[in-house]
Amino acid sequence: MNRIAQLLPEANIVLGVEAGTKKRLFEQIAQLFEQRAQLPRSEVLASLSALLVPEKATDEHLQLLSELAEMFSEQDFRDHIAAATDAAGVHRLFHDWVPEPQ
Repeated sequence: MNRIAQLLPEANIVLGVEAGTKKRLFEQIAQLFEQRAQLPRSEVLASLSALLVPEKATDEHLQLLSELAEMFSEQDFRDHIAAATDAAGVHRLFHDWVPEPQ
């Protein structure tokens, strides 16, 4: 299991978020964060990953962003994310992802 899957519980995967503007999108992210913390334009956005970084962060968040960028740079991964119909399926994709050999 990669680090993204370890840090991304299925409960934090939300599909079908309707946000017609960038402002509404960030409001949705903030609302999700508030719910879980106790625990553009009008174009269609296929997927979004948000990484909240604490004030006293190490460079681990840069490594995680790099890993996310590598995942989303693969067309097959993006296609499977887009085709997923539930949070469990998306979580499984993150869990099972292995970097392509260099």
